[in-house]
Amino acid sequence: MVKDILLLVIGAVVGAAAGLAMTVYWQDSWKSWLARRRRNRLASAIHDTQAADGAVSIGRYTTEVHLIEGDGQTVFEPDNIAVNFRQVRADLPPAIARARHRAIRQLAREKSNTQGGVANWNSTSLVALSRYHTSRTAPWEDVTLRLEGLATDYATFMATALSLDSEFERPDASGNLARTTLRREYFPNQDSVASAIHRPIPALANGIGVTILAFTDDAKVILAQRRPTARARPGQRDVSIVEGIHSDHDSIGGGRLSILNTAIRGCWEELGVRASAEDFKFLAFGVDMRFYQWNFFGLANLGHTSEQIARLHSIHAKDRWEGKLQFVDADPAQVFERLRQDGTWDTALVTTYLAFCSKIGIGRTRRSAERLFGSAPSQ
Repeated sequence: MVKDILLLVIGAVVGAAAGLAMTVYWQDSWKSWLARRRRNRLASAIHDTQAADGAVSIGRYTTEVHLIEGDGQTVFEPDNIAVNFRQVRADLPPAIARARHRAIRQLAREKSNTQGGVANWNSTSLVALSRYHTSRTAPWEDVTLRLEGLATDYATFMATALSLDSEFERPDASGNLARTTLRREYFPNQDSVASAIHRPIPALANGIGVTILAFTDDAKVILAQRRPTARARPGQRDVSIVEGIHSDHDSIGGGRLSILNTAIRGCWEELGVRASAEDFKFLAFGVDMRFYQWNFFGLANLGHTSEQIARLHSIHAKDRWEGKLQFVDADPAQVFERLRQDGTWDTALVTTYLAFCSKIGIGRTRRSAERLFGSAPSQ
C-alpha cells in the first residue's frame, strides 16, 4: 500500500514537472514564433523602401545606403552589439598610402581654424571595419552584431571616404599611365558593390560611427548644418549627432568598444547634453556607398526642450564650432523637406526615415516621405 502511494506521488511529481517543462517549451516556442512573425511583418512593411539591389529607397528616391540589419521598429539591445578592436592597421595599397601621406602634409600645413580656434590635426583614434557578423538570440531572436575593428586615422579617412572620386594615375596593362579613381577600382559594378557590402574592405572602410536623430520634449527634432569650410559635405544639413567610434574614449576594456559610449559622447560633444543609455534607440546598421561609411542608425529622446538644448549647446558643446543647430517640428514631411532643400547625404535621410518609423509608425512615415519624394513603384 505504501509502495503504491509512493509510486503515485512520484508519478504526480514527474507528470507535473513534465507538464511544466512542456508549458515552458510551448510558451517559448510560441513567443519565438511571434518574434519571427513580427520581424517578418516589419521587414515586409519596410521592404517597399528596398531597391532591387538592396539600397534603401524613400518614395521614388533611391539612396546609396544599404542596410545590413534593421527595419525601423526593431530595437538593437546595446548588450547585443560587440565591437572588438585590434590596435593594428590595415595594409594600404600604394595609391591610398600616397594619398594618406599627402593628407598628413596638408593637415600639418593648415593653421588653427580661424572661426573656432580648433587646430586641424591627424586624429589617430579612428576605427576601420574589417568584418562583421549578424545572428539572432534564442529564444527571442533579437539581433546580435559582432564587428571587428582596426586602427586608422583621419588622414586615411581623407584619402578614402572623402576621395573615392578623386582621380589619380596608375599604370595600365600596357604600362601606360591611366587615370582612375578608387570607386572605379573597387566598385566598378553591382557585383563589386555587393561584395564590398558583405565583406568590408578594411583599407577603405575608414569610419564606423553612429548617426542619430534627436527629439526634444517640445516636439521638435534637431538638425545640424555643417560649416561651409568643412571637408566633408560643407554647408549641408545633417541629423543631430554624427559621431565616429573612438578607440580610446569608447573603450570598455578587453579590446572592446561601445557604440553606446559613442552615442553618449557624441551627444555631449555635439549638443552639450548629458544623455544616458535609456535615451537612445539603435534601429539599424548599414553602409552609405557614396562614402563607404558604416553607421548605426538611431534616435534619441533627450528630455529637454529645444530652448534648453540651445542653451546647453552654446555653453557645453565641444564641437559647436563645426556647425549650427536648427529645431524643426517633429513632422517627417517638414524634416525631409528641410534636408532636401539644403542638401544632405543619404545617411541623414535614412536615419530620419528609420527614426520616424520607430517614433510614429512605418505607414505614416512612408506616406509623408512619398508626398515629398513621390510614391514608390508598386511591387
